[in-house]
Amino acid sequence: MSSRRSKQRNDLATRIYRRLAGARGLDDHERWQHALFFAMSPQERCHFSLKTARSAKKG
Repeated sequence: MSSRRSKQRNDLATRIYRRLAGARGLDDHERWQHALFFAMSPQERCHFSLKTARSAKKG
């Protein structure tokens, strides 16, 4: 991933994180998790979800 694209994604994650500030029931860690997830492209989210499901299956 190029550094420019990475910076754009980090900026988007930061904006999402700030918007989630008013969400009830989320601590800072959960807000960052949500922000980083939704800053991913749909393809990246799909890959991440599949990877997470596979690791949960192993446990």
